[in-house]
Amino acid sequence: AGDKQLYIALNNGAIDLITENKLVSKVDASDAVVNRFVQHTTGKVIVCTDRNGLQEFRAEKLLKPKQAFPHQSFLDVIWLNDSLFIATGENCIRLFNRKYELLSEIVDSNIIHPNTKIYYDSKKRIWAGTNAGLKLLSFLTQKNNSITLTAPPAPFNISLLNQIAIKGIFEDA
Repeated sequence: AGDKQLYIALNNGAIDLITENKLVSKVDASDAVVNRFVQHTTGKVIVCTDRNGLQEFRAEKLLKPKQAFPHQSFLDVIWLNDSLFIATGENCIRLFNRKYELLSEIVDSNIIHPNTKIYYDSKKRIWAGTNAGLKLLSFLTQKNNSITLTAPPAPFNISLLNQIAIKGIFEDA
């Protein structure tokens, strides 16, 4: 947030606003429990929630846009550009446009789990930490925006990384 404000999502569903080292107010969070705030460079903030879909945070309020999965839990979001973003759910990875319309999805509870992490690296690759190891998220064609999980390229295609659950990804750039 601007002006040295910090929004804190609490496990009970509340959102607190802290400014200048003081708790100033409790933000109206409705009935949504926030898993993550993700801000785009344009300032738009998408909120991943437990069982309340994707929401937007504007004017200190959570707003729920029309969407295909209004009662799903979402855990992570990465922006691809101004009009596309990817979100992870409990057993899925979904590609949406800025109007929250579903363009493509991967649903597989054997591979994708609630702790699946996605990461957009400095070479513009999208990585996924899954139950089946480290995967690369690929677009099959730019025309229809289909997504798929593939084995990572060398030197990242290490057998140990394909046999264990990956719960975090970090790039030392």
